[in-house]
This record gives sequence, structure tokens and C-alpha cells, in this order.
Amino acid sequence: MQHTLQEEFPAFLQAFEQNPPTSIRLNHKKLFAQNSNLQPVKWSESGFYLPERPVFALDPHWHAGSYYVQEASSMFLE
Repeated sequence: MQHTLQEEFPAFLQAFEQNPPTSIRLNHKKLFAQNSNLQPVKWSESGFYLPERPVFALDPHWHAGSYYVQEASSMFLE
């Protein structure tokens, strides 16, 4: 991989030391108090990035279907 990436190899290794972003898609048919800390996904009206990854199994809004955990890149098509 180092041979393939050459000068980009250090950035490649550094990416593994960062937590991946966590994003959700809101279900507008369900009531959900939107947190102002959420950063919107630029290409999605209902997509947001979370500041940190919560334990979703402990969130009643997740169980109720108020939002779905979804990678932001898959929100490109709505």
C-alpha cells in the first residue's frame, strides 16, 4: 500500500487513528426534538452528523424510528 500511495501514505495511516463520522437521517413522520448541536449533511435535507457516537440501543428515539443511523454518503439520493 505504501508503494501505491507514496507521499499520501502517512495521511492514510493517520485516517485509521480517527473515529469515523456518525450520521443519522431523521424520519420527518415521527416527532423528534432536533438537537442544535447537529451539523447538517450538505446534500440531504434530513441528514445530520452527530458530534460523537452514542449507544443507539439505549435511545428511545432510535427504537421509535424517529431517526435512522445512516452513512452520509448514502444520503446522496433522497
